[in-house]
Amino acid sequence: INSLILPNNSTNPIELQSNSFRNCYNLKTLKGNFLLQGSCVFEGCSNLEFDTLLNSKELIISFDNVSNLENTFKGCKKLGVNNNWPAKFIHKLNKNVSSIKEMFCDTTSNFSISPGLFAYEENGVLKDLNITDISGVFKNTNINGIFRSSKISDGIKQGLFDYLPDLMLAESAFEGTCEIERIIDNNFFNFNNVSKL
Repeated sequence: INSLILPNNSTNPIELQSNSFRNCYNLKTLKGNFLLQGSCVFEGCSNLEFDTLLNSKELIISFDNVSNLENTFKGCKKLGVNNNWPAKFIHKLNKNVSSIKEMFCDTTSNFSISPGLFAYEENGVLKDLNITDISGVFKNTNINGIFRSSKISDGIKQGLFDYLPDLMLAESAFEGTCEIERIIDNNFFNFNNVSKL
């Protein structure tokens, strides 16, 4: 199957359990309104045109009730073309999410990281998330630099992990990323609880 078009009903989204589209390599088009309920939902969907579908609002993904997003987009090669594409997903997360382990592992789209990346956005304001595990979240991806978000204006939360007060695991979070050496701010990766970054 390379195309699946389902009703786009915001009041009655289609629930996606763990592994719903896992390893659907040929799937290019997916349209509808979806509520994620488990992990590995899109893992291996290497040809799915996420960026085009999300921008046109033909594909809507909600994370309202899910707590584990492990491997959700692992191996998805067409997540975004904008330098800030990970924020499209992470800023939609909520207080229920505790793990984004390898969520974007093995994606190849270029992107930058910023202090406000690991935060929940509500009414234009960045807020803390309850995530405890980001192990391998960007493993084997292509980070091409950092940028300072315009939403960070108080000068207090300038580190990458400052919006993750409960973070405990970050092993291999950036393993195999390209050009990570361009980051020169020593405080950017500081966080007292994080182990094995």
